Amino acid sequence: MTPPPSPLLLLLPVLLPFLSLWLPASAPACPPDCPGGSAPTLSAQPPSLSSTSSSTTSSSSPAAEAAAGSTGEQQHQLLDDLQYFQHHHHHDDDDDRYQQRDETSADTKMTRQQEQQDSAATKQRRGHGKGSRRRRKRLQDDPSLSRRLPQTIIIGVRKGGTRALLEMLSLNPAVVTAETELHFFNRDENFARGLEWYRQQMPPSRPDQVTVEKTPAYFTAPQVAARMAGYHAPSGGNVSALRLLLILRDPVERILSDYTQVFYNRAERGRECPPLRDFLLSRSTGRLRPDYKAVNRSLYADHMENWLRHFPRERLHVVDGDRLIREPLAELGRVERFLGLEPRISAGNFYFNATRGFFCLRDARRRRCLDDSKGRPHPRVDGALLERLRRFFREPNRRLFRLLGRTFDWP
Repeated sequence: MTPPPSPLLLLLPVLLPFLSLWLPASAPACPPDCPGGSAPTLSAQPPSLSSTSSSTTSSSSPAAEAAAGSTGEQQHQLLDDLQYFQHHHHHDDDDDRYQQRDETSADTKMTRQQEQQDSAATKQRRGHGKGSRRRRKRLQDDPSLSRRLPQTIIIGVRKGGTRALLEMLSLNPAVVTAETELHFFNRDENFARGLEWYRQQMPPSRPDQVTVEKTPAYFTAPQVAARMAGYHAPSGGNVSALRLLLILRDPVERILSDYTQVFYNRAERGRECPPLRDFLLSRSTGRLRPDYKAVNRSLYADHMENWLRHFPRERLHVVDGDRLIREPLAELGRVERFLGLEPRISAGNFYFNATRGFFCLRDARRRRCLDDSKGRPHPRVDGALLERLRRFFREPNRRLFRLLGRTFDWP
C-alpha cells in the first residue's frame, strides 16, 4: 500500500508563490560593454584617515576590480549618490531617443515625489504625525530654535559624492541639514513659491549652527547662480555671507557613474540599456557628443565660469571627491575651516567596513553606512573609447585648474 503524501508536499503549490516573494531578486544583467577583461580607468588608493597623506593616481579597471573583490571600485562607488536613482533624470537632445523615453518616466516619478514632499511639508506645518509634534514642541520649548535659510549650500556636482559629503559633514554637531533635495533654485515651480516656502523646508536650528541644503543639480543649471546670488536680499542678508560647497571627481569616472545610473534605472523597469558607446558617440559622425548631458555635466570649467560671475571665489570651496573617500578626515577638516566651524570631526567618527570596502560613520547615537547599493560596478569601456574621453577632457580640465588655482589627480 502506497503511503499517503506528506502534508508539506500537498501545501507546496500553495506556498511557492509566497516563498518567491522572500527570495532575493537576481541582479540585472551587466551592460553590453561590461563583461570580462579590463580597461584603464581610475583606481582609488588604499583608504586613510591621515590628514597629511598624499594621493596618487593609478590605472586599472573598476569593473575588473569589482570582479576580483578589490576595494578600490567600491570606494569610488561611495561617491555615487543613490538618491539620484529616484530623484533625478537626464535631459538630452531630440536625436537621443533612448534618453528621451527615460525622461518622460522620470518626470512623472519626480512630479509624484514632489507632491508627496509637499504634502509631508504641509502636514509638518499643520502638526500632523508624531515626529512633527515633537519638532513643534521643541520649537515651543526652546526659543533659540527656528527655521533659517541655509547659510551653506552644496551645489553639486551630480554623481560626485554629494550624499557622502552631507552625511560626513553632519557629524559636526554645529551642522544641521535639510532632509531632502529641494530643487528650489533650479525648478521654476518651486522658485515661484518664494523664500518663505524654502525656509519652511529647513530643519530647526540654533543661531550658532550652520544650516546646509544640498541639491546637486544646481551647479549645471544656468539660471541658479544668478537666482542664488540675490536670494539673501529680501531677508536683509548679503550674498557675501553665503558659502557654497562643490564636490568634484574625475570627470570621466563621473560619466561612468552617470551611465550606471541610467543602466540600473532601466533594469528596474525591465528594460535593456544600450551600451555607453551609443550615448557618447554621434550616430552620423562617430564623434564624441559634448551635448550629451552626462558629458556636459563633466565640463566643469564651463559651469564654473558662470558661478564666478556671481560669487567671489573665496565663497566657493571645492571638495576633492576622489580624495574624500580615501582621506575623509583631511577633506572634512578643510570644509570645517572654510565654514568657520570648530573642528569636531575626528578619526573616531569613521570605521572601515571591509565588507563594503569603504569608510562608514559613527557618532554618539549610531553607526551608519551609505545605502547597500553603493559599490555597483561601473560598465566596461574599451580602452580606445576611454582614451578618447581622457583626451577630450584634458583641455577643459586645464581651464578648470586655472580658474580654481589648483589641480586634481585626474589622468
